[in-house]
Amino acid sequence: MNLLLGVGNEQNGDDGIGPFVAKSINLPGWKGVNCSITPENFTGIARKEEPELLLMVDAADMGLEPGEIRIIPKGRIDELVISTHYMPLSILMRYLSDSASKVIFVGIQPKQHENSLSAEAREAAWRLLEFLKQGRLDKIKVLE
Repeated sequence: MNLLLGVGNEQNGDDGIGPFVAKSINLPGWKGVNCSITPENFTGIARKEEPELLLMVDAADMGLEPGEIRIIPKGRIDELVISTHYMPLSILMRYLSDSASKVIFVGIQPKQHENSLSAEAREAAWRLLEFLKQGRLDKIKVLE
């Protein structure tokens, strides 16, 4: 079983992309959890489930075109992720690192931080879900 934790503020435009992906995932072998702005409240689920892959998804300002998707190395998360969360995500990832065989953070470049999700963010969400469906996370570039 794989676990996707969607992080972000759904009332803040594209920052809600993580929860959108978590609520949209409907794939065999995957469970999606909308962590909103308090992902630390959901660590018990990750520890209980002991997933093969723990995938965290959030908006990240990477200086790319809106809707670009990247795997963000652990050491760069705090400098890139929009800070609408109470606990730094790098600390959360370290805490959860022993609860899954593999922990990966995926960032989606936002376009806007007001109103609803942009078309670019929604398209990125569907692309990410298609990569997961195909078992092809290797199609996502690692942020340099």
